[in-house]
Amino acid sequence: MRVTIKKCLAALGIVGVVALYAAGAYRIELARMAPPASLCAFAHCSPTDATFTALR
Repeated sequence: MRVTIKKCLAALGIVGVVALYAAGAYRIELARMAPPASLCAFAHCSPTDATFTALR
């Protein structure tokens, strides 16, 4: 493989990882900012505050 192709693939991989991280952070923010009533569905409730003690 040529150096240009390797650099493009490396950049594409980094962009993919950053996009995955951003999508996860966006979903967490949406869940955190949603009203508490919409967070409990099918007996799976997620905490409304972002503390580790709320996860227990």
